[in-house]
Amino acid sequence: MPALRQPALAIQGIGQVIKTRALPYLGGKARNVGEWINSNLPPPHARQHYTEPFAGMLGVMRRRSPAGLEWASDIDGHVVNWWRMVRDRGQELDAALERTPHAEAEWKRARTELNDPDPLRRAINFAIVMLHSYGSNTRSSTFVRSKLMTPPRIDGLRKRMANVILIDEPAEKLLERIVDRSQRETLASWEHLVYCDPPYPSAKSTDHYQYSVIDIPKISELLLAISGPVAISGYGSEWDHLGWRCEEFVTRTDLSSQRQSIPRTEKLWCNFPPIQARLW
Repeated sequence: MPALRQPALAIQGIGQVIKTRALPYLGGKARNVGEWINSNLPPPHARQHYTEPFAGMLGVMRRRSPAGLEWASDIDGHVVNWWRMVRDRGQELDAALERTPHAEAEWKRARTELNDPDPLRRAINFAIVMLHSYGSNTRSSTFVRSKLMTPPRIDGLRKRMANVILIDEPAEKLLERIVDRSQRETLASWEHLVYCDPPYPSAKSTDHYQYSVIDIPKISELLLAISGPVAISGYGSEWDHLGWRCEEFVTRTDLSSQRQSIPRTEKLWCNFPPIQARLW
């Protein structure tokens, strides 16, 4: 894991938003949901540390212009490797996905070679599996062929990820680092903004590669100790005990088990006032 480097006071591209879709991802904050969440978060600036401990496909970060320093972490090594290849070998990854046939035979091969020792090949296989697996997760055994399942354009993603520090470790470990840094750096006028999108308690263990049980008490303890704005997503009442303001947004979600789309209420718990009245 790379060391967490010191923040840069200015970075190239700040103030620009590169809206490029990534891979489909179960539970990802796509389209209007990601934009709604961002509308409730403090805007990015050059002295802001922005962190997502449950990265997934970074549906919120991708819709923000870069902050002064950004961290993205996920316990799923396939996810982190994908983003690392997007950032560091984006042109090679783009070319490989362009010439990859979207066939069931290729999907079956990719499933058996998800742990290829070559990181670029591993990222290509992960993309094929996510694009063509029913439910968009690595444990699905059903192939899906759809005109909508086309590879993302890597160049836009590469530009957005250029300065993002990628870490593959449990969210709790990264949050412990943030607690320490936020308490020390607040005095130096650095704002620590943390957005969490953990797998929801209702998720089945087969829906996520690594997370099947979320340590809500431990995560709650760490979030409450962070000196700075924090927001966390959920569906039910699992974070009500934090005592934070809660915003709601009605959207629709696909149920893999029932092959239908149903309305769901996204919730966002925030430890800061509404944006128009924020004091951060």
